[in-house]
Amino acid sequence: MLKFHTQKEVKEIEDTRLFLASIVDSTDDAIIRKTLEGIIISWNKAAENLYQYTAEEMIGETIDLLVPIERKQELFFIAEKLNKGECIKNFETIRIRKDGVGIDVSLIDSPIKNKLGSIIGSSTIVRDITRQKKIENELKRLNDELESRITERTAELENKIKELQSFSYSVSHDLRAPLRYIDGFSLALLEDYGDKLDETGINSLKKIRYSTQRMGLLIDDMLSLSHLSQSKFNSEEVNLSEMVKEITNELQKNEPQREAIFKIEDNISTLGDKSLLEIMFYNLLSNAWKFTSKNKKTEIKFGKLLDKEGGFIYFLTDNGAGFDMQYVNKLFIPFQRLHTEKEFPGTGIGLAIIQRIVSRHHGKIWAESSPKLSTTFYFRLNGDKV
Repeated sequence: MLKFHTQKEVKEIEDTRLFLASIVDSTDDAIIRKTLEGIIISWNKAAENLYQYTAEEMIGETIDLLVPIERKQELFFIAEKLNKGECIKNFETIRIRKDGVGIDVSLIDSPIKNKLGSIIGSSTIVRDITRQKKIENELKRLNDELESRITERTAELENKIKELQSFSYSVSHDLRAPLRYIDGFSLALLEDYGDKLDETGINSLKKIRYSTQRMGLLIDDMLSLSHLSQSKFNSEEVNLSEMVKEITNELQKNEPQREAIFKIEDNISTLGDKSLLEIMFYNLLSNAWKFTSKNKKTEIKFGKLLDKEGGFIYFLTDNGAGFDMQYVNKLFIPFQRLHTEKEFPGTGIGLAIIQRIVSRHHGKIWAESSPKLSTTFYFRLNGDKV
């Protein structure tokens, strides 16, 4: 039984058709309708702009006109999916423009069915992704170049480490021997011929011995600094309170005549490398002990504070000589001393070693001080979470 549409229904159908046609023609994506055999039956404005063929040139032609020879097999794959009623989404491939130039595109191919549900053709939406692919290729090129640079830099770093190890060996063996000879012969001269030398000669030999011994200490500190970057990192729970107590007891035992007060907070623990932390705290406490040596009473305090990030900030405070905060940027630089050798002896390496150890724990260290009043070192260590 035939169904006749009223004039109003016919107008509504025509309005809908025109509305859909306007959408098809106004979109930036090429929309192509074709039969199951691949014959093109509609071709919108965006398709003309993308492929440079007019609708008159393409309607009635087969879609394989746009497909490169090496990609013809894609048509069989697409046809097989469509015949099964499947939709193909975001299929990236290459198609050929009228001028023979290949362009990168992304396809969405959907089957078209009649009222009985039979597949009678397909609708293809094509988006130009040439610019996107160009960006992706450029990013890939940059990533490959970056990986190549990283490989080169890693090889360079490994060579530098080998050179450093060779230098360390040379320092520890080739330089130590002559220093020992100089110190040994100077001591022999003082012991065997001291009564034959005047005061100037004796003082000169003492200065030679002092300089060679100081050079030996400097070599030791330089080697320690270089080894810190190469040593294996072993993480474990470390009781910092007990470590600080052991070191301060040793310092007091070596100079029992000094009056000292140590205020050490109990049960402070962290995750870290125990050997490195022992070196770090020995240097920190030795510094505090040295710079409080001219006080009648030494006061050293160790504890922790809760920071805003939910971890701990550790601090070590002493009532020693302090320093002017305008020079704080020099504090952790090797060989940069804020006090003269006559005031407080040292090599200027200790704080650089401390910072290196904190860095290996992915932490941070800083200081606050007032001349002749006090100095406080603050530091964070990785793993210090509540």
